[in-house]
Amino acid sequence: MPYDNTYKEQCLATITNLQGAGQLYRRRKHTLDMILVKYKTEMMNKHKLMGSAILEQLQNYIDIIFNTINQDSKYEHLEYIVNIIKWYFKVLGRRKQSNGELPTISLPDFTIPEIKEIYSSITK
Repeated sequence: MPYDNTYKEQCLATITNLQGAGQLYRRRKHTLDMILVKYKTEMMNKHKLMGSAILEQLQNYIDIIFNTINQDSKYEHLEYIVNIIKWYFKVLGRRKQSNGELPTISLPDFTIPEIKEIYSSITK
């Protein structure tokens, strides 16, 4: 899917900033590594019934996807990481509802086969 270079540059700038200095949010610095740890933890909790071998492979895919972002990354690769970053900051920004509970914020809508497809496109 074609996308304009401005979008790509914005995505890469956001990711690069989080890899380096991080982003200050609510007086705390958040980095891409923190986002990766939170996302992997939530994914493992969501899919915990799938077995340790599949979960280990999923963690591997996610690590490689996060660690191979660059200027030549495809749209799906950038979109995946940017959606995870947006999800992370939504989770941080959620406020208690009137009943005192925190609202549930769903993980980005990527299935395990989609994650594997992104991983496969990177490792070709």
